[in-house]
Formats: sequence, C-alpha cells, structure tokens
Amino acid sequence: MQLPPGVIEWHDFDGGAEIRAPGTTKAVAVAGILADVPAALPLACLGDDLADEDASALHVDGLRVLVRPRFRPTAADVWLRPPEELPAFLKIWHRTNS
Repeated sequence: MQLPPGVIEWHDFDGGAEIRAPGTTKAVAVAGILADVPAALPLACLGDDLADEDASALHVDGLRVLVRPRFRPTAADVWLRPPEELPAFLKIWHRTNS
C-alpha cells in the first residue's frame, strides 16, 4: 500500500524503526495522556531510546526508567536490563501503586 507523502514519517533508531504522523512525537502523545489523568496518579515512563527521553521529560514527578540491555547516558532515574528485570519491576510497581 502506497501512502501519500507527508501522511507518515519513518524514524530510524538503534533498535529498529518507528512510523509516526508528521509533527507528532512521543512527547506530544504523553502530553495528551497526562492531560486526562489525575495529577496525583503515580506515573512511570519506560523506554529505550532518545525519543522516550523526550516523552519522559514532560512529567517531572514520574519515574523515568531506561529499559535496555546496555547502559547509555540518560536522564532516567532507573536502569533495567530486559528481559529479567522488567517483570520484577512491573510487579513491584503494581503492588506499590494499586
């Protein structure tokens, strides 16, 4: 299927590629979500690439989690190595915030 130019954009990153609408970023998506949730809701933003860093920067009270096998410089508060550490983190997060 061929889409007209400008309908989608292809973005390469170190783990693969993402397809996005032009002018839209993960930060825009997160801002939209945050506009609809209570301010006191515990939030965590998990990601592996720099676009995820942009999104996590929007919510300064949330936990920023880098999830990738190898560490890289990051603004994240926590580094998890998948797949081993991710399920344990999610269980603890759920138990603590339910």
